[in-house]
Amino acid sequence: MSAVTIRIAYDGEALDSGTMNVRDLAPALLALADLFDEANKVLRPGGDSAVQVRVHPDFKPGSFEVRIDVVYSLIDQLLKFFADNTGSAIANLLEVLGFSGAVSLGLLKVVKWLKNRPVKKVELINDDNARLYVEGDSIVIKRSVLAVFNDLGVRKALAAMLSPLHREGISRFEVRSEKDNQPIEIIVKDELPAFEPPPPAQSVLGTPPLTLNHYQKSFTIVTLTFKEGNKWKVSDGSNLINVTIQDADFMRRVDHREAVFAKDDIIRCDVQEKQLSTPEGLKTEYAILKVIEHKHAPRQGILQLPAEAGKAAPRDPPHVAKPAKAPKAPAKKGKGRT
Repeated sequence: MSAVTIRIAYDGEALDSGTMNVRDLAPALLALADLFDEANKVLRPGGDSAVQVRVHPDFKPGSFEVRIDVVYSLIDQLLKFFADNTGSAIANLLEVLGFSGAVSLGLLKVVKWLKNRPVKKVELINDDNARLYVEGDSIVIKRSVLAVFNDLGVRKALAAMLSPLHREGISRFEVRSEKDNQPIEIIVKDELPAFEPPPPAQSVLGTPPLTLNHYQKSFTIVTLTFKEGNKWKVSDGSNLINVTIQDADFMRRVDHREAVFAKDDIIRCDVQEKQLSTPEGLKTEYAILKVIEHKHAPRQGILQLPAEAGKAAPRDPPHVAKPAKAPKAPAKKGKGRT
């Protein structure tokens, strides 16, 4: 195994004593370990070596500094993968993430440069480089940096590593040089919004579904909304389902009050069921493509009424047995004459 030592520090007036609440520190250090592990999985898909993060117990006063060893197992396989004469496999990983102080743009610098601006276009220049386009500007980065930037697991771990900055009195995160202990990367509290990971839906745009099924089904309406883009909640009798309504003609009739709803109304629909693989796991989405029929729930009556002229006769009312009459007492015979 081989290791590279880095220094990180959380700074602010709340840490002047050199102590830090373990409830803040522990999750942040675990997130740092996740950051290296997730980046390793992105850069080495299918690899069988893991990244370990080991903490040195020599905390420094004035701010809260931690010395950390980043360790790779199966280092020979990694060296073959990175094939870089300028440093070891671990040094390359640190450079991609922005923990090495290298001149090239790592993940930390790229996220800070974007400042939460949406990426409009990605251009793959060659096997090594890519260009990110934002409104009125662009930047060239390594494709390995693009890979970790675009991974939701990496971005979530990065945001969690910076979570102590949300606490009052903790104002900055630093990556420090192992040689002279000088900051080589600084992230301040005001920059936190740029490091929030994008919503999961953005990461699966354009991803083909695992399964796609079409069928007819009837639902009762539980909750409906008139706001465009919001989902209706319906029930199939066993489950509550959120559905998007894609029947434009049906929605037009709803908007013009041509379709009126009451409790327990039933709609028979053409349904599309789509199953996706997302960073959060399997996800199933439902869409109503067409509302074939809308039926009001029948009102419950008390009496079985006779059929009107020209209409089908009602079903026979349930048979009710009439109480049996009590038998008459036999007539008394008169007494005979003697």
